[in-house]
Amino acid sequence: MIGTARDELVAAFRRHAPELPLFEVLAPDTENVMPEAVALAASVAEQGDTVLLAPAAASMDQFTDYADRGRRFHEAVRAMLGGEADADGTAADPRADQD
Repeated sequence: MIGTARDELVAAFRRHAPELPLFEVLAPDTENVMPEAVALAASVAEQGDTVLLAPAAASMDQFTDYADRGRRFHEAVRAMLGGEADADGTAADPRADQD
């Protein structure tokens, strides 16, 4: 969850869906919000999973507009993947070389 006013949503998820994994992005500045969100997603994603940016509300408190938010997400994903893709056009898994 991102956003400076996320406390009520976090509390609601914890109250009504305590079994649901919940990740909070604690980055205080906009520049680090999406890189932290992408890193959290990558930490639980498995081979073949899709990580989707699916905003539930406007985030004008952190981003200029929806396009800014999407662009920052895209840039954070490309940075995590090293800007490379496999031969079939899919993103390379940066964790593949880790043992």
